[in-house]
Amino acid sequence: VTIFVNINLYFFTTISIFQAITNLDKNCKSIYLMGGGSRNFFILENLSNLLNTKVLSINSLKLSDKYIESQAFAYLGVRSLKNLSISYPKTTGVRKAMTGGEVF
Repeated sequence: VTIFVNINLYFFTTISIFQAITNLDKNCKSIYLMGGGSRNFFILENLSNLLNTKVLSINSLKLSDKYIESQAFAYLGVRSLKNLSISYPKTTGVRKAMTGGEVF
C-alpha cells in the first residue's frame, strides 16, 4: 500500500485556523478542535506552536469528534420543532432572535 500525504494541505488548514482565531482578537487559554482535524497531530502541534497556547482534540474532554456535528444538528432540529430560537444577534448578526423556520 502506498499512501501519499499532501503536507501543504495540512499546513494550509493550520494557517487558516490560525488566522481565524487571531482575527477573533480573544485571548484563549486553550482551544479544542473537533471534526477530522481533531485527530491530526500535525495540525494540533503546529497550531499550538503558532498560537502559543494549548490546542487539544475535543476527544480529550471525553466528547466524541465522530458525533458532535450530528448532535448539534439534532439539537437545532429539536429547537426548530419547538419553535425556539436557533440564531441570535450576538452570534450570527441577525436583527432579532430567529427560529429554524417552517417544518413540512
